[in-house]
Amino acid sequence: MKELIVNETQNTPGVNFNPSDGILEIEGKFIPEKADEFYNPLLEWIHQYFEDPRDKTLIKIRLEYVNSSSTKYLLSMFRSIKQYYEKGFDCRVDWYYEEDDVPILDMGKHFENTTKLPFDFKVIY
Repeated sequence: MKELIVNETQNTPGVNFNPSDGILEIEGKFIPEKADEFYNPLLEWIHQYFEDPRDKTLIKIRLEYVNSSSTKYLLSMFRSIKQYYEKGFDCRVDWYYEEDDVPILDMGKHFENTTKLPFDFKVIY
């Protein structure tokens, strides 16, 4: 399986999903004009990855801003990962936020409470 790399733009985050080390990273702004066109390849990759995942999968999320339609897709992504977590796969989310960015922290807490995936919240100074 190949690594999925999407370069960051003004409206979309950078993505680096690496199957060899089990680290799935998303970083930047999440305000794509056509959210489904951006997210569908990510969701497809995740489903393929979990056909033969690493022993541990770490999802690293560092977001600056997320619009409402992207929030829906992020939740969908976490729900997909939760299905695998419930099957016994070792998955964890590292959710990064700036110390004073309460909305991003609250969003992560919402995803944690909704999906029951294990989240670690990490402050960016």
